[in-house]
Amino acid sequence: MNCVMALWVMISPWMLRISHQGNVLASCFIGGFILLVVSLWGAIGQWTIWGIVISAACGIFFVVQPFLGHYINGAYWGIVVPGIITLFLDYWTWQTYPSLGLRRGTGT
Repeated sequence: MNCVMALWVMISPWMLRISHQGNVLASCFIGGFILLVVSLWGAIGQWTIWGIVISAACGIFFVVQPFLGHYINGAYWGIVVPGIITLFLDYWTWQTYPSLGLRRGTGT
């Protein structure tokens, strides 16, 4: 599911009609690409704690980034909502995979 969020973030500047802003286009494409690579890495292999950390960092970036840039009002939520969904999916993955350790006192 994070792959879908990554693809949305990568194409969102064109869908939200804010692709004319260079900083928005670059940050969405680079952040989305990093999330896509990490998500595919977790889907093909097995999730590691570093995959969750990098994915969560991307989710936090997507939540914060629209408020730092010069987005038009309606475009905020087109990036913030996928960021929140990414954070929820990262939390869910962390709770689902017991091999990740470091939760509920089961440190590795």
